[in-house]
Amino acid sequence: MTALVPSAYAMTVITDKYGDEVAADIRDEIETMFNAVDDAQEAHTLVCELADSSSLAVFFLLQAKKQAQRRQSQEQPEREPTQRLGSSLFTCPKCRVANCEYTQVQTRSADESMTNFCRCLSCNNRWRE
Repeated sequence: MTALVPSAYAMTVITDKYGDEVAADIRDEIETMFNAVDDAQEAHTLVCELADSSSLAVFFLLQAKKQAQRRQSQEQPEREPTQRLGSSLFTCPKCRVANCEYTQVQTRSADESMTNFCRCLSCNNRWRE
């Protein structure tokens, strides 16, 4: 898409709202921003946001944030669910499988042994030892 018409309209909005000097200072940034726009609807939204923003700083900050989010979503591939790895230290009393995750907590005084809270990764049974 040619960004000439939306960027020209955006420059008109900036000139009307902030004056010729400001428009001249940020002309390159506006043209760069509109060249990255993919479709007419997105360009229209951008011009509306520019017209509605309370200041140019707020507008450019919001646009930079959106651009960073877009870049981040493109960079991060969709992850497949990972399989949890368990420990073979404990055996489930219910299904007799030695694939459990556990947490150790000091529930009694320091001279007593720690309590192990276990969960079987096969049947989801929970117990403590």
